[in-house]
Amino acid sequence: MQTDDGGDLGRVDLDVRFAGSLVGSGHYTTQGEILRGSLRGLTGLETQVAGQGVRLNGAGQGIGFVPTAPLTFPEDAAVVVELAFSLEAPTTQAFTTLLKSPSFVVGFDPDDLWVGPSSEARIGLPGAGPVSPGARHTLSLKLRRSGERLNVAAWLDGVTLGPVAWPWQGQADSSRWVFGNGGAGDSGFHGILHRVRIAEGGAPFALQATSGTRRADVGLPDNAGLPGDEGADDLCGLEPGNYVDVRPTDSPSTILKKAALLRPTPAQALWQEEGLTAFIHFGINTFYGQEWGNGTEVPAAFDPVEVDAEGWVKTLRETGFRTVILTLKHHDGFALWPTRYSRHSVAASPWADGKGDIARDLTDAARRLGVKVGFYLSPADSNAELNGLFGNGSPRKPRRIPTLVPEDDRTGSDLPRFEYEATDYGALFLNTLYEILTQYGKVHEVWFDGAQGNTAAGESYDYAAFYDLIHRLQPDANIAVGGRDIRWVGNELGVAREDEWATVAIIDGGEGAIRPVEDDHFAQDTGSDQQLVRAVRSGRANRLHWWPTESDMKITSGWFAHADDEPKTAAELLTHYEDTYGRNSVMLLNVPPTVNGRFSDEVTGALEEFARERRKAFTLDHALGVRVRVDGASVANLTDGDPRHGPTVADGAPSSFELDLGEPRSVARIGLSEAILRSGQNVRGFVVEADLDGWGEVGRGGVVGAHRIVKLARPVAARRWRIRVTSARGAYTLSSINLWEQLDLDPASEP
Repeated sequence: MQTDDGGDLGRVDLDVRFAGSLVGSGHYTTQGEILRGSLRGLTGLETQVAGQGVRLNGAGQGIGFVPTAPLTFPEDAAVVVELAFSLEAPTTQAFTTLLKSPSFVVGFDPDDLWVGPSSEARIGLPGAGPVSPGARHTLSLKLRRSGERLNVAAWLDGVTLGPVAWPWQGQADSSRWVFGNGGAGDSGFHGILHRVRIAEGGAPFALQATSGTRRADVGLPDNAGLPGDEGADDLCGLEPGNYVDVRPTDSPSTILKKAALLRPTPAQALWQEEGLTAFIHFGINTFYGQEWGNGTEVPAAFDPVEVDAEGWVKTLRETGFRTVILTLKHHDGFALWPTRYSRHSVAASPWADGKGDIARDLTDAARRLGVKVGFYLSPADSNAELNGLFGNGSPRKPRRIPTLVPEDDRTGSDLPRFEYEATDYGALFLNTLYEILTQYGKVHEVWFDGAQGNTAAGESYDYAAFYDLIHRLQPDANIAVGGRDIRWVGNELGVAREDEWATVAIIDGGEGAIRPVEDDHFAQDTGSDQQLVRAVRSGRANRLHWWPTESDMKITSGWFAHADDEPKTAAELLTHYEDTYGRNSVMLLNVPPTVNGRFSDEVTGALEEFARERRKAFTLDHALGVRVRVDGASVANLTDGDPRHGPTVADGAPSSFELDLGEPRSVARIGLSEAILRSGQNVRGFVVEADLDGWGEVGRGGVVGAHRIVKLARPVAARRWRIRVTSARGAYTLSSINLWEQLDLDPASEP
């Protein structure tokens, strides 16, 4: 449960799925996660696994948590601890530590699961038995101090264990909790930590259903199966759109027919077709060598030798990026433009004598070079919290936007003006949002981060007002992550789901923020037939929505530049490109300038090598201009380079798309696209075949969407190629087929 302080549901101090960033030894949370304190890897060698968590390999590895306020175990106040984990191989260690806290330890040996005041005083949990490898396990503990005893109730995978108790021995001097390592010989955990959670004050379990825990708390629908198709509804009059309403009484076939009617907006479609965007993290954190600030940073520290915005944009454009998103304000609150509403900005820095404006420098350079611009603005703001605005509990009341300040240079201007119900901080955020949307020309993407940084107070964001202001001032802009147009993929590792649906089930309460109905940030079945039906029939979803994903990742280890940065190799970046763009997502690659205000030579070189690898992989398309036989008819609009049109299979039936290249050609990758504006995303299965003395399968895939890349196990030389769509939700329009040869040399370097 994600609750604020107090109340019957208690307080959650930690709830992390490790979907954020693990940079060096520090972990930084993302949207939907809770971290009241600090979370760090013990060695810096702990490894994130997309959609799973953090892999630990013993040898001192582990995850340490230091809460902002130590948990004191007051008498008769329960503390809840939950871990989701998987053991990768049978344990041969005398004992393995899952968690070492200041007052108790929990772990397992080859025969049993145990808890106790220390690893030397282990108490077996009755009914547990050995922990099996390969499976995902969920362990939930409820600890309550009563008099001079600590009572522990436990559940493993829904089975009640124990209870056990021992004399209360107080707490160690350290307030640190360590997951996966007890510091005692070879007791480290070998496997994956999927999720860790600590709560106090009566908070319920969240990871598994136990007695006294409501089904809603664990995210399980009351009707968890795939119901029958009784009572199908009449869809007459229902037109394609960006949203479709659904009801728990809708039959499965009705739900899927409604999903087949979803379409992107023109802005969403254009964004999806581009597929590759650059992210630039630059700010006060760059000069402090940190990832998250606290709002206490001194603006005088921001003093780059030279801000080469022209060089940033030129490098990015020459390496294939057509949109760049700049972090104008991170969670610390430092603004890269001279805002009228805060002293915590470049105007208070020595850079450019306090007259600099990085937003202006970037947008001017982008316009000269024909690159689109997006702005990142974190709703979280530690500096505003220190100044008493963020999370101050102020009521919503009418606010005039923009709110002119003394000696405002806009006084007397014919400004578009708006009135919104907002909190004190909401008014501040709206005013700064107004500035960046009116002063720098056309904005193509507005990026709202879901992470809360180092803020401690809770602020209820005025998202409905934020969205309305953006739509009025920049109607063509997509609102990402904390918005309704672009959805976060669920990890920061540059990996999309194997089958990435843009059509998803959501909870929509009105004009504000929406939430996807999914079992986890990176649940692999999000958007699938069964998941949509479960979400709707359980009553958890009230709408279906076209909400494509953006897959953010870092070219270096951190979002901001650090002195010891080493960029990823071109081969690694190409794999990420195929795992994001090639899976119907958009790759958002962070490229951080250094304290010098430039990209490092190493980062620039990595970008250039990445561009070369893409040209070698995706330049020579043997399908280009080749007519395609579609169920007996010959068409030319599948191979003309235009992803907006193609033959439509109106009934969604399996169909065959055959190409004759005239002579055998080597093919390493196949590309497919659907005309998403015309027919949405409906293909859910296809097979790639080559005629090698008879048709034989060489590759296959699930969904297609705006773009799907299938990399063959090895290049195949064949004259005749065939794509067979084997399954679809409804009418589909395949719009592009590519048969790419892998080149040995960069075609751009050839004379």
